[in-house]
Amino acid sequence: MSASIRRLQARAPTLLVLPSIILILLIAIYPILFAFYTSLTDRNLMSQEYNFIFLGNYLNMFTSKTFWHSVWVSFQYVFLAVTVEMLLGFGLAMLLNQKLPGRTLFRVLLLLPLMIPPATGALMWRALMDPSIGWINYALRQIGIMAPAWLGDPHTAIFAVVLIDVYHYTPFVALILLAGLQSIPRLQYEVADVDGANGWQVFRMVTLPQLMPTIFLVLLFRLVLCINSYDIIQVATKGGPGDATSTLAFQAVYTGYQYMLFGQAAAYSIVLFFIVFVISKQLFNKVSRTWE
Repeated sequence: MSASIRRLQARAPTLLVLPSIILILLIAIYPILFAFYTSLTDRNLMSQEYNFIFLGNYLNMFTSKTFWHSVWVSFQYVFLAVTVEMLLGFGLAMLLNQKLPGRTLFRVLLLLPLMIPPATGALMWRALMDPSIGWINYALRQIGIMAPAWLGDPHTAIFAVVLIDVYHYTPFVALILLAGLQSIPRLQYEVADVDGANGWQVFRMVTLPQLMPTIFLVLLFRLVLCINSYDIIQVATKGGPGDATSTLAFQAVYTGYQYMLFGQAAAYSIVLFFIVFVISKQLFNKVSRTWE
């Protein structure tokens, strides 16, 4: 075998993955770099000219009450939505893992929210929560309860959009955790049964440790997607009433397309990217350690 053929064989793995590397650079890394570059300018949609202002957008953002309010709203939204989804999803996964009558039908019904686009589902829930014609308030009025304008009241709007998010993504959490439960070897349960372990001990010593990698993985997915969620809030409340549901992701888009301040919007996006990056790195490390 000639030296040139040997060199070609040695480089073959690199050549095979090179198209994927180029594609990743184009669709992932380049937009991030461009957004960071834009965040250092005063670029806006009203003019083709712009100037470098370096950290000016970040200084304006960190000294703005709007930014810190959107951080607080994002924290509420993500914490409430992900917590409820993880708890409900875990409970549904445990239930569906049992040999119950109608289990197959229930699994199919569980998939229905995943088949509806989030924006369409938000529109559906917006109609259901309408204080005048919505079925929810109508049903409550029939039993003598005066319900609020769920999406129009600053005190209830954040809980209403959390409910919509929970409706859409709890099935996703349940299905992933169900797959994790079904991947646990039955032999471990048989050994625990022979040792005389009760239900709680089996759950604590067998089920939960074996399921932890899957829990961390689905938690990673939901945190990242929930932090970046925009469509549900845009359709359901448009960040309102006032700014009651204006999250960081919504504020980034709103700043760019409502105020035409692309530089400032890019600064919001970069901060959002670093928040997601830090959270993802921490959870990914936990997933890696649990799989070792």
